[in-house]
Amino acid sequence: MTSDLRPGLHPLSHLKASPTTSSSISTALPSSSLTKQPSPDPRRPRFRKDLNRDGQVDATNEKATATLIRRVLCPQAGNYGASTPQSLEELLPPLTSSNDVDRELYALIAIIVKEFIYSWYSKLTSDQNLVNEVLQVIAHCTRALEQRLRQVDTAQLLLDEIPSLVEAHITSYRFAKQQPDLSGLSSSTRTVYHTIDPHPGLSPIPDSSDPDTIVQQRENEAIYRQLLAQGALAVLLPTEDLENVCLRTLVGDILADLILGNEVSARICEGRFLWEAVAKIIDAEKKEVYDAYKETDQGQEDQLKKFGLLSTVEEPKTNPPDSQSRVSALIWSLLNAIYLAYVAFCFVAIGLVRVTSSPSASQSSPPSHGNGPPRLSGDVTGKRAVLNYRLYGMISQLLDVPRRMPWLTGMLTLIQHIMLAGPGRLGDTDSAIDR
Repeated sequence: MTSDLRPGLHPLSHLKASPTTSSSISTALPSSSLTKQPSPDPRRPRFRKDLNRDGQVDATNEKATATLIRRVLCPQAGNYGASTPQSLEELLPPLTSSNDVDRELYALIAIIVKEFIYSWYSKLTSDQNLVNEVLQVIAHCTRALEQRLRQVDTAQLLLDEIPSLVEAHITSYRFAKQQPDLSGLSSSTRTVYHTIDPHPGLSPIPDSSDPDTIVQQRENEAIYRQLLAQGALAVLLPTEDLENVCLRTLVGDILADLILGNEVSARICEGRFLWEAVAKIIDAEKKEVYDAYKETDQGQEDQLKKFGLLSTVEEPKTNPPDSQSRVSALIWSLLNAIYLAYVAFCFVAIGLVRVTSSPSASQSSPPSHGNGPPRLSGDVTGKRAVLNYRLYGMISQLLDVPRRMPWLTGMLTLIQHIMLAGPGRLGDTDSAIDR
């Protein structure tokens, strides 16, 4: 085993941006920008202190994360005595085409190596070759996975395949919820659900009265995770690493037990983690809005100061009259609705004109020279029509439209069938409406 990159491995380091070592410093807002003006705008956001504190915490966390990565994954880098230490991107193999993603993955790998590899490997030897080899294998897997993800049709995955699974889950759960009441049996909802949608990794159903079922279910889940990990390694790893039983077993255990078992199944799937992720996304969006507002507000104040129009005397506030005309408000609402309808119509009309004038995928693709059977019109590109995506069915099941308003479901289904299989097939694959 060598720690160098394989001959057939094409690193994605040329896709990476330059190391952003000053990103953590820029997140902290300067204290001078937090001084209050004599006449503050009531519409001004009131979370400056929170953002300043969050920026300092983020800078501290990034520094601690970088220190952990250097101490665990590249301890030999601190023995050269260089005045300017090398960045993590220069010391470690690239995992993806993003430096920010790589840092998070480095931190996760550092925790795994520290807790589950160094705990027994450091007792045998102080050599770093095993850890370097594991890093190279993981880097190869992540780069190959990223290359495969680039070829995935994201729109069809998010709007068709995932909604199809969610719709099947909603339908099965509601049927399992109603089945005991309809049949008069005392079967639990979980038993009925797993009878409808059995899964080898979740069977048998754990029963508190029978401890053997709990143990057997955990064993089946562990075996299923091993199968997933070994199947992924068989696709991502090169042949020489796949034939190495020790390396394949070690990386397979890391993927199956530590990542899929401890991280994905035990933490990521919990509601607490999901709510925390949503909260972080909202905080990031709030910070972007505040930065944009600050730049706009600062530009306006500079213009006012330039022309001497900035007054430090607080002007008295004038409240709008209470007896505002309802007719004028109604007229403005009507004009706003007309304008939005006009913009939507122009958007659809211009899009249809551009699509009809451009060549379709079947015309632009080269003709096949094989002797296979001809493709159908709906399978020219191997994709489903947008009107046939399962997103609409998922939304219908989520809102329980088939039970509440069956007439609406039937009418929409008829319209969908006419658009897909009716005269002209206006909504079929590669049609003008579909494009």
